[in-house]
Amino acid sequence: MVDPIIYADITQRIHEVYRALERFDYSFVERFFTPDCKWGRNGNWRQGHEAILAALNERPANRMVRHVIASISVEPEGDGFLVQYSMFSAHNDGAPESTPPFSTTETRLIGDATDRLVWRDGQLKFQEMDGQFLFQAPA
Repeated sequence: MVDPIIYADITQRIHEVYRALERFDYSFVERFFTPDCKWGRNGNWRQGHEAILAALNERPANRMVRHVIASISVEPEGDGFLVQYSMFSAHNDGAPESTPPFSTTETRLIGDATDRLVWRDGQLKFQEMDGQFLFQAPA
């Protein structure tokens, strides 16, 4: 059983990363990822801050995206924690609307994530972040 405070800290860190992704604030990579962190999406892996930032900067600048995280499981593993959760993601690249609500006809995804967080410099950092999409609604 994981200490409830650790569980809350890990849950908060996950939400911080996804909220930053939604705002195109990629400073979280340096703050919350180990220098050798592996970041994967559906088998496409990037490793290290520079490679992860390059992948993030390829995202369309006009993307509107939101994530919902659920069913978080945290287990001790080595010098850190294995974290698994489900995710719903909706995005639209170039919504013609200038204010919400935006159309979500482009992509709606449900997937699973498996992350590894470790203690570095007195804080929890991602050593690996891996997302696998399971369902995609038709566009």
